[in-house]
Amino acid sequence: MSEFHRIVTYLYLYENNEKTRNVGYAKIENKDTQCRVEIHMKNTGFIAKDIPVYFYLQNANTFSGILLGLVTFAHGTGEFKKVLDSNNLADSGYPISSIKGIFLPFSEKEMILSQWDDDTFQRAAFLPLEVPDSPKTPISDTDTNTDTDTDTNTDTDTDLQAAEAAPALSSETSPSNTPSLRWDFIMENFSPVTPFSPEDTFDWVQLELKDLRLLPNSYWHLGNNSFLLHGFFNYHHLILGRKGNASSHQYILGIPGVFQNPERVMATIFGFPEFRSTSQNTHKLGQFGYWLRPLD
Repeated sequence: MSEFHRIVTYLYLYENNEKTRNVGYAKIENKDTQCRVEIHMKNTGFIAKDIPVYFYLQNANTFSGILLGLVTFAHGTGEFKKVLDSNNLADSGYPISSIKGIFLPFSEKEMILSQWDDDTFQRAAFLPLEVPDSPKTPISDTDTNTDTDTDTNTDTDTDLQAAEAAPALSSETSPSNTPSLRWDFIMENFSPVTPFSPEDTFDWVQLELKDLRLLPNSYWHLGNNSFLLHGFFNYHHLILGRKGNASSHQYILGIPGVFQNPERVMATIFGFPEFRSTSQNTHKLGQFGYWLRPLD
């Protein structure tokens, strides 16, 4: 007889890491090698597109997220369903028995969480899990695509987990813990790009999601910024810019996207208020470009 296990767990809304109220439940059914996940949420107060859904596991004081997919909220309600391999969840190599809970990041201050034990979830210690052998999609520096539809030829789960590891670091090339040397390492070891006009005063490099680990620790939380994840999963890259002299530099992080008024509202909420188009056309609506955020 095949084994069957079912977990029903409540989901809670957290604001500034404080639990506020119940907003739904999740049902996880595990039979043989198949794991069926259903998540039902209502009265969340959110109207948002493409919020990532993670299973998370814990190793000591770090929390790693296995990305299951995206959920869209309408009128505060969200529904999510997924069938997974019980022994290899979303190609992560981890079984369902290793999972500690469910995590949905809405903003830097708001999240939905379900914990399957009494351990405290530390959001600042959370990062999406590296998926081995994820394919890398090349991005052109001059990409001016204004179509909001993404390429559907690649499997959705693969796209969502396509954040490939940063370049291999040897003992000779590892960045120092000193913030200024970390910035220097990134600017010197990643591919230069020219997303804007040749007159632009910034030097830009192209990053992937996992490369955020190379930033100073105070910026690691950007790895679960929902708006950043949305842009990365659609266009498979981020950009980092620097300008200044030897004694003082200014840095800007950019998320690719298309300028639309609903996107502008979400970008502002999630901390990326400025938009620069890759086109020289002063009319922004429908233009491809980057949502920008200065980094101290």
